[in-house]
Amino acid sequence: MNLFGGVPAYTRKIAGGMAVALFWLWVSAPRRGIPHRTLLIGAWVITLAALIGGRAGYVIENQRYFQQHPGDAFDLRDVGGLHGHGAWIGGLIALVIWSQATSQSWREGGDFFTAPALLVAASAWWTCAQAACAWGRAMWQAPPLVRWLIVELPDRYHTIEPRYAVQYIGAACAASLALAGLVMQKRERWLLPIYFVGTAALSLLRADPAPTGPILPHWRNDTLLSLLLAFALLGMNVLQRAYNNLAPRNTHDTIEVL
Repeated sequence: MNLFGGVPAYTRKIAGGMAVALFWLWVSAPRRGIPHRTLLIGAWVITLAALIGGRAGYVIENQRYFQQHPGDAFDLRDVGGLHGHGAWIGGLIALVIWSQATSQSWREGGDFFTAPALLVAASAWWTCAQAACAWGRAMWQAPPLVRWLIVELPDRYHTIEPRYAVQYIGAACAASLALAGLVMQKRERWLLPIYFVGTAALSLLRADPAPTGPILPHWRNDTLLSLLLAFALLGMNVLQRAYNNLAPRNTHDTIEVL
């Protein structure tokens, strides 16, 4: 008996990661002073924006195909696919909007959603190993120092070779940072630039085809996007911290002793 009705394993694992993330958000929301209703609205908006951004990025990256088959851009069942960086960009934009709409700062919203987002990212990396996306470069004669990073894995064409275990390394990095965020319970947003610097470095080990830009033709677009997101998030954190230091203190919170 198939309890999942033919739902692909990739979708089930991503949904599992999202379920764990939502559970953590639900449990930690009262400690952050966020009502559950506000949380659910934010979770739905951010998830929807991530899906739209991910699909838009995938269509842009494969625009030659979708120019010939424009209707397939909306066919997620038979022509599925999401762009990881597009999903992050869409989700981050929605997070900023949600934070402003709920009178919170980027610091508070970023701290709240960082660890759950990294949990979802870890599940996405993990399932990529089964779906044969983001596969690593083949290494038949790896140096001893990196031999432990080599695993026999397939590519999109089902060719199994000893490769850099890019998907498992990415999953381990995202999960480690997510656990660090769950333990920290403050300033978790600083983990996101670290994650994207890691994905930029990891992209150098990937063998799946990726478009390159006209300015830096020898650089993969996903490498540049990871670095751009890392610097953008780092800049947002620095600006938020500078704003907090320059903001005048609320004199109404002080008690004058007569």
